Amino acid sequence: MIALHVDDNDHVKAGDVLLEIDPADYQAKVDQAAAAVAAAEECGRTGKGRGVARRSRRGRGAGGGAGGGNRSETPRLRPPPVLG
Repeated sequence: MIALHVDDNDHVKAGDVLLEIDPADYQAKVDQAAAAVAAAEECGRTGKGRGVARRSRRGRGAGGGAGGGNRSETPRLRPPPVLG
């Protein structure tokens, strides 16, 4: 957090800026997600990483786990709203 624009028990209304978040934290998450996407795309092109997915499914036991598989998705990050 960079700045806090309210104090305890201050009256605020819709649209008031309460605080400012450090954009470096947000940018680090965006960069991390972009790197994860690039790595996943590279694995898809080279065929590497497929054996890991097969082995992890086998390790769940005879039932195969609830939900029919482990389909994780890269989180989609949205930029913070422009205030001001």
